[in-house]
Amino acid sequence: ENPNYLIHDPACGTSGFLIGAYEWIMKQTNEGAELRRDDRERLKTQTFSGVEIVLETRRLALMNLYLHEIEDGIFYGDALADGPHMAKRYDCIMTNPPFGTKGAGEAPSRDDFTVKTSNKQLNFLQHLITVLKPGGKAAIVLPDNVLFEEHAGRDVRRLLLTDCDLHTILRLPIGTFSPYSPGVKANILFFRKGLQTEEVWVYDLRKN
Repeated sequence: ENPNYLIHDPACGTSGFLIGAYEWIMKQTNEGAELRRDDRERLKTQTFSGVEIVLETRRLALMNLYLHEIEDGIFYGDALADGPHMAKRYDCIMTNPPFGTKGAGEAPSRDDFTVKTSNKQLNFLQHLITVLKPGGKAAIVLPDNVLFEEHAGRDVRRLLLTDCDLHTILRLPIGTFSPYSPGVKANILFFRKGLQTEEVWVYDLRKN
């Protein structure tokens, strides 16, 4: 789409989404044969980045990227805190932030968050809206409570619907994350920054 296209995952884990995006691009371009040499080089050295808060997991992420000949683009730290990762804006973000309340308890110190809340999932949603470029696209895995929570949840949803086109919600089957979280009810929200939401398509895989 443009010569400086950037793909990012602020909760990258072992880099599964980043590698999936890279493999998809390679498939679409005949394993890179249809790309110019400088574009192939940029794809492997400048396109992909992520943030990981667990040091051992970051090491696995770096190893996985290395095996795909992708250079290190994984920042070690908290994506919801200020840091060098906040200097860039991204064209595409795909992420599955951690569920639950572990590590939560207080709102992050961020001047660019409209809604103050200690809910990590709501803050990741605000983070995506902040670091996307205008016209940028995002997909984020979130639990059901983000869709229905009152107070801060309602305010963040209003922000999302106003600043972005939330065009699709995919409701995932229960058991998608087995055996790690077998009973969790999760969704994937797909949106694009810069247009107000007019219509949302809900695709319910939870009820077959």
